Amino acid sequence: MIDVNVLFGTFPRTAHPDEYALEAARAQLASHGITNALVCARSGAAFRHEVGNDDTFVAASADAAGGPRLLPVATINPAQNLGWRDELRRALAGGAVALRLFPDQQGWEYDSEAFHQLVAALDGRVPLLAPVTRFGDASRIGAATARIGRPVVLLGGHYTQLGDCLAALERWPHLHLETSRLGQFKGVETVTRLAGAERLLFGSGCPEKPIQAVLNAIMAARIPEATRRAILAGNAARLFGIALPDFPLPAATKATGLIDVHGHVGPIRFPTPPIEPSALPALMAEHGVTTTLASSIRAIMDDAPRGNADALEAARASNDALHAYVVVNPNDLEGSCRAMDRAYAAGAVGAKLHCQWSGQPTAAPATRALLQEVARRERPLKVHNDGPGWGAAIVEAARAYPRWKVIVAHGGPGTPDAEGAWTVEHADNVYLELATTAPDLPVVRDVVRRVGPDRLLLGTDVPLIDPAYVLGMYADAGADLARTAAVAREVFGL
Repeated sequence: MIDVNVLFGTFPRTAHPDEYALEAARAQLASHGITNALVCARSGAAFRHEVGNDDTFVAASADAAGGPRLLPVATINPAQNLGWRDELRRALAGGAVALRLFPDQQGWEYDSEAFHQLVAALDGRVPLLAPVTRFGDASRIGAATARIGRPVVLLGGHYTQLGDCLAALERWPHLHLETSRLGQFKGVETVTRLAGAERLLFGSGCPEKPIQAVLNAIMAARIPEATRRAILAGNAARLFGIALPDFPLPAATKATGLIDVHGHVGPIRFPTPPIEPSALPALMAEHGVTTTLASSIRAIMDDAPRGNADALEAARASNDALHAYVVVNPNDLEGSCRAMDRAYAAGAVGAKLHCQWSGQPTAAPATRALLQEVARRERPLKVHNDGPGWGAAIVEAARAYPRWKVIVAHGGPGTPDAEGAWTVEHADNVYLELATTAPDLPVVRDVVRRVGPDRLLLGTDVPLIDPAYVLGMYADAGADLARTAAVAREVFGL
């Protein structure tokens, strides 16, 4: 297999620097059977491009015996400016197989004259690796590089901006996409169907990102084996002139009897295929999940009464494969109390609170008042936290009601973090799950270690996130998947 997205090196905000180092990347690549990897040093993004390029060339020239072959990817920082043409010539003469950019870290834009001059100077000599973070980035990249004469690989395609990526891929045939953040529900199938299998390349983002998550997403996709092999190696071999390796297909994470405590019913406003609630149990069974606890996406984002009714109806029709949460909202305390009482009488297993969508941070007075009402009813709450001081607010509420159970969705505000682990450590009735498309693997591993197997639950965020992707992240983080089901039964009385 060929990984086109490996970025090694620490940075000041990391708590576990060794886990981002070159040796950590090399070990992860080898353990997942990856034989070739395009590597770039983070020092070129955060410090100076000539320093990063030196680090990259040293790494690529010091291949460990029997380990993956590392191919150097150079970088140029347009914001550094002085002498950049000389550095570009030096990097290309040194054997760089591609040029990688870091506009967000370095504070420059794709529509700048500096970027246009860099594209002209590159003159199509090597492919370009360009990250996309905002909707419109892919279009700006496509327009600026339309005459480059070489492929451009968009790094970090994600459901928040995939609509623009797909439109740009349709317009500009030199654009391609890699998989490191393509964790959305059926993301691999969506891209191959709309853009073509030859336009998608395997990239992991390791050692920061979990390799197994991406491999799972590729292996779970309903695509022909030839397409799978093209994504995993063939497309990169063609674009970067690498000898196509012979490789066995990787094994996907396998588990049985799982309980997913973070699911949804209903469609969402991103390029994810809608799935009927009646079809969700069969889909989850393919991933070893026998029971899914789900809230309504519409109840969170639009109409709570209608959405909550949809979730309850889906649960009633599922033969216990689905159980419903009732969505509550700090902006409507009385309505949320009525909704809980009705939903619990109708069989809902707990409440769901989304602080970000409601616009009320976890520590806000309105949210604290709602937490008390949820706690008084002693049904579990799964909460998507937001805002400063959220962990302390959850701990305070949980300690005040020790018979109540609280689940920290995503292990933190959108992705697992140290505050999520701290929250579990400081209240005996707080649990967490790890669903995210933005995992920082060393952080996730630390969270898993700190909370322990008895406080960790499985959450996938299906059908926003692909369950296969999440299971791979749990596997790479060293989580005990089988134990999460037992914990879920204890928390929810299933």
